[in-house]
Amino acid sequence: MESKYCHSCGEQIAKTASTCPKCGAPQAGSVSHLISAATPRNKTLTVVFALILGAFGVHKFYLRQYVAGVIYLLFFWTYIPGLIALVEGSRFVFMSDADFDNRYNDGQQVNKSGPLAPILAAVTILMAIIAVLSIIVAIALPAYQDYRKRAEARSNKDKPLSKTPPARS
Repeated sequence: MESKYCHSCGEQIAKTASTCPKCGAPQAGSVSHLISAATPRNKTLTVVFALILGAFGVHKFYLRQYVAGVIYLLFFWTYIPGLIALVEGSRFVFMSDADFDNRYNDGQQVNKSGPLAPILAAVTILMAIIAVLSIIVAIALPAYQDYRKRAEARSNKDKPLSKTPPARS
């Protein structure tokens, strides 16, 4: 049985389904399908939206997943949508063009990997590494400073007190 992906929620459904059984969104043959076919989604632009403006759900609005986009907007202040968007951007970078087109462009082959694909992959990996290192530094630096203060206090405590009073001027 052939399958495709729902335009709204991304669920895998039967190719002949007129609506998605999970979210109820109209599929092939509906007006939204005609609009989607007229304006195919670009994978590179989706990656850029996810990595740069993903915390606000811009990539979700671009992919016509409006409910998810609104949820991202409501919770952007928690930074959780930003982290999720970073993961989604990474997923889009490493997703094949055919899979992206099947999921978001009704199977029309409109995306072809160009010279930008390896650059986007490298930038995505670099951003993930920087994010992880930033978290490690944010945790380790205050702990190290606290350790130094305690070590200094302990070394001052172990020093013998001098019996001579300080000189007066």
